[in-house]
Amino acid sequence: MLSREDNELLVRVGPGTPMGDVMRRYWHPIALSNELPKANSNPVRAKLLGEQFVLFRDSEGRVGMLDELCMHRGASLAIGRVEEGGLRCLYHGWKYAIDGTILETANHQDCRLRQKLKAKAYPIVERSGVIWAYIGPKEQQPPFRSFAADMRSDDAKFVFRVNTKVNYLALWEGGLDSSHVSTLHTNTARLSWRADRGATAPDGPVWAAMDDPAPTFAVEDTAFGYHYSATRKLPPSRSGGEEMRNVRITPAFMPTGRVIGGPNINFMIWETPNDDVSTSTFIVTYTNEGPVNKEKVYKLLGIDDARFWSESDSNFKGSWENNFFQDRDSMDSNYSGLTGILVEDMATVCSYGPIYDRSKEHLVPADIAIVRVRKKLMECVKLVKAGRPPIGVHLSDLTGVTAPDVDVPATTDWRDIAPGHRMLEAAE
Repeated sequence: MLSREDNELLVRVGPGTPMGDVMRRYWHPIALSNELPKANSNPVRAKLLGEQFVLFRDSEGRVGMLDELCMHRGASLAIGRVEEGGLRCLYHGWKYAIDGTILETANHQDCRLRQKLKAKAYPIVERSGVIWAYIGPKEQQPPFRSFAADMRSDDAKFVFRVNTKVNYLALWEGGLDSSHVSTLHTNTARLSWRADRGATAPDGPVWAAMDDPAPTFAVEDTAFGYHYSATRKLPPSRSGGEEMRNVRITPAFMPTGRVIGGPNINFMIWETPNDDVSTSTFIVTYTNEGPVNKEKVYKLLGIDDARFWSESDSNFKGSWENNFFQDRDSMDSNYSGLTGILVEDMATVCSYGPIYDRSKEHLVPADIAIVRVRKKLMECVKLVKAGRPPIGVHLSDLTGVTAPDVDVPATTDWRDIAPGHRMLEAAE
């Protein structure tokens, strides 16, 4: 378990905090491209690491990001006008280009002021439907990273976000915890439990090997953070008997990313800290081959139900005020009383409040990946304090990092299943 002091160090991400300093050395997802669907569309107000920003798409379709408040008198630019190549403040008409250049000062016609001042603008990259931002020191700006999802065609991927009122670390730890899958996600993963109760199999990807609730784990550091394996016995319905095992490998990218793999479906997930007590989860869903079916994915995740989430605002609506919409009367045949993998994850993590005191927990060997992510984050803090770059910030090409979920002979070294992860170490 962590001490209260270390827990506070890991969860606080605002300006001037140790973890905030680490986070500001990386690029982060901050919005979806479709939130700015066309040139001169409405500006978007966004929070990242406790700071407020405004994003806009100018008349040429380029995205800019500025501090939210106008540098003249502090009015929010998020209620401004996007027109004729820039973002205009409603208050006095000051107008900004995407690079922060002051194009007009309606209440002050002397051009020397516009030439002297410039609003603070931030680097932006659009990739796979996600708008990424860098808000750290300009002289330490790292290269932008490409991932396997970026190599897929548009019909083979789609992206969405889920906003929750909980600290980023709780969500990231949950996503890196493979041992919970066979319990929390029994409805999807443990077909034997459903069959014993006469329930039909879910419509969508099925992780049948999850019938083994006690996998063995192994973890290894990598150039991008670490990866770990969960090895399970195969169910009787799968061929191979005692000679075969299912191995599921999950890569963890510093500072908040991971890839979850499955039967021809993958989820690249980033837990972007809006502030200490709220997070935006950005999910790029992509197939290994063929087009992706968004409706089926939403159903698998449980977010086809508007009670929990909708594309209109992306907010997760389950809370203690509505008991997370849990149907306890259905729990004879519905293990969690909830519907969908993501809904189960979000409800569980949100159930213990915005920030969890990890000094009260009692870990077991199955929590090895959780222990490692905390260790790596602490290592990043020490590196940055020593004036060195944090883990993986120098990498640019991560397209070879995958999340295999495969049946292999029991004697297979799990690290040989994802050789691209080790190649990054060799190239470092």
